[in-house]
Parts: sequence; structure tokens; C-alpha cells
Amino acid sequence: MIHKDYLRAVEQALKSFTKVVKEIEKIELMIENHSPVCNLDLLLLKAKAQPVKEALEALPQDLSHLLREKYLKGRSDKDIQGMMGLSDRAYYRKRNKALIHAAIFILGPFGVDTEN
Repeated sequence: MIHKDYLRAVEQALKSFTKVVKEIEKIELMIENHSPVCNLDLLLLKAKAQPVKEALEALPQDLSHLLREKYLKGRSDKDIQGMMGLSDRAYYRKRNKALIHAAIFILGPFGVDTEN
């Protein structure tokens, strides 16, 4: 059983992903323009973004789509339910499944406790 705190941590990582990607682009632009920048900052941001990218690529298309719409585009649960043609119960079951599958990428294997 995945602890609810783990799922919240995954949700937080997904919510911050867009901001992290924008920061990476900003730093890379500064580097291109020969502005002084700390490469350590860039490396840290890329390290934060990589697990989210890997999770979204590894998930089945429908689960990845749900997470992208919810956390990257900020759509409401009702909007996504309508787009995907899901009932409340089916939507939340699918969302939790997506978060659980994404957790192993985002939190790492030691961040997911599979024992009760």
C-alpha cells in the first residue's frame, strides 16, 4: 500500500515541474548569452525535472495524459473527467493509479514503501 504522503509528494513534484522547466530554459538562455550563472543550479533543476519526464514517458498514454492535464496544464478534475469520458469513481481510481506508478520514478525506489 502506498502511503498518502507519498502520493502528495508526487503531486507536488508534478505541480512544480512546469516551473522547474521554465527555470532550466531561463538559465540555458543566460548561458547562451554568456551571462554568469551557476552551473550547479542548472544541474539541480535538471535533476528535479528528469524523474518527472521519465515517469510521464513510462506511463501508459492514458495515465500520462491524465497527469499532464491535471498537473502540468492545471485543468480541473471535472474538465479531465469530461475529456476522458470517466465517471467520478473511474477518474479518481485512474488518477491514483497514475500517481502510484509515477511515484517509483519521482520518489525513487527507496521513497516508496510497499509494505503495510
